[in-house]
Amino acid sequence: MGMGDLDVYVQDFERPLVQATRAYYKNKAAQWITTDDTPSYMVKAENALASEKERVRAYLMGSTEAKLLRACEIELLEFHEQALLEKEGSGVMALLKQDRREDLSRMYRLFVRVENGLQPIADLVQRFVQEQGTGIVEKRASNIAEEKKESSSDPEFVNGLLRLHEHYSNVIAKEFAGNSLFERALKEAFESFVNKNVGRHNNAELFATFVDKLLK
Repeated sequence: MGMGDLDVYVQDFERPLVQATRAYYKNKAAQWITTDDTPSYMVKAENALASEKERVRAYLMGSTEAKLLRACEIELLEFHEQALLEKEGSGVMALLKQDRREDLSRMYRLFVRVENGLQPIADLVQRFVQEQGTGIVEKRASNIAEEKKESSSDPEFVNGLLRLHEHYSNVIAKEFAGNSLFERALKEAFESFVNKNVGRHNNAELFATFVDKLLK
């Protein structure tokens, strides 16, 4: 139909289809956000996007795909991002704490589709790593207070920081595809606590002693 152009397809079919699809997923998202935890919601959202893409492949013009998926992304992801990321017990902080790698990877795959969708996740990753690192520093302070003495050697403290950095460097490389936003988040998180010196010996001394012993 259309005698060689797509005006009839676009005006009389595609536009109403996209509008109806958006309305459908608006209702679905409103249900899911109240009943599902973040990982479950993300699985449903990812499946919905895959279904719409397959629907285009099966019986629609290829030019419809971007418009249809964009409508889904707005309703399923953009409008509910903050609520999903901060959901108690299943948001970003909980997924990091529980080391839910598959869910973190899915979160990246979904929100990389949304304009500025990764920055809020990176901010929460930075906050989480900062809290973990600050806990290691505070534990050293507590140990010094309890033992009433200290030395320039504290391998437990140094190893704790190294393990923390290695773990989340790995998460960022794999689950967040080495994205520069997350690399910067990790760097800034460490800067916030790695120079918080406790006791008479600063952290640079502790690292120097640690390295010296390794070399010896």
